Amino acid sequence: MMLLKNRYWTTLIVCDLLIITVMQLMATGATYYSLYILNDMNYVSLILMTNMIPTVLIMFAMPFLTEKFGKRNVFAAGLVIAIIRLTGFGLCASSITPMIMFYALLIPFVCNKEFPFKPNGFLILSNDFGARPEELYEVTMHDMDEVIKSSEEVRSFCIERGAKKAKANLLALFIEEMAGNTVEHGYGKGKKASVDLRFVFHDDSRVIRLRDDGNPFDPVKWLDKNSGDDPASGLGIRVVTSLAKNVNYMASMEMNNIIIEL
Repeated sequence: MMLLKNRYWTTLIVCDLLIITVMQLMATGATYYSLYILNDMNYVSLILMTNMIPTVLIMFAMPFLTEKFGKRNVFAAGLVIAIIRLTGFGLCASSITPMIMFYALLIPFVCNKEFPFKPNGFLILSNDFGARPEELYEVTMHDMDEVIKSSEEVRSFCIERGAKKAKANLLALFIEEMAGNTVEHGYGKGKKASVDLRFVFHDDSRVIRLRDDGNPFDPVKWLDKNSGDDPASGLGIRVVTSLAKNVNYMASMEMNNIIIEL
């Protein structure tokens, strides 16, 4: 009777009973899910193991979590997470697809504190990730006139944000040379050129990304192969690669992507 009057002992016993009950339900659920949903009893051990891995890992983090947030808050958070997880399992037990969709929506909602209405909403990113609107300049160019106009606008864009004129001129030159080369030589006869420019003005860096659907062309590889040839050949590429901090090329989904950092 004395033990029943000790609220800490009583709380511990109740929690242990709840934990044992949940473990039994998980074992039963894993058996049912493997037998009737996945049609293979061999999945039972795999399902139970995937449940135990986070448990073991969190044990090592418990001293740090309880010190920072307190035992009560950590325990409450664990109960909430368990309830959500088991709720999702119960609601979506008839198929693995809705279960994946349930957690794909739930996790971004909890982390970002808003429902993921747009594709970017599914990305769990910090608020300072990427470029802010005031740091970004984007445009699509189709001919040399538009290339020259865009390079001048980037130059003004940089100067307005405190960049030195020499660096602003250099960035405009990079855009004019690389985008101009693509517009004039990157497309076959009769195909309209289209080059997307994305320029990001960070406090500590300037990044140019040029993307087009023209003929595959890696300027870095071209320069390696032709470095000993006529210096006047591909002068624009030579100037950009020698003055830029970094130049990278990547082909993705039949698109050329050139990233230039200064």
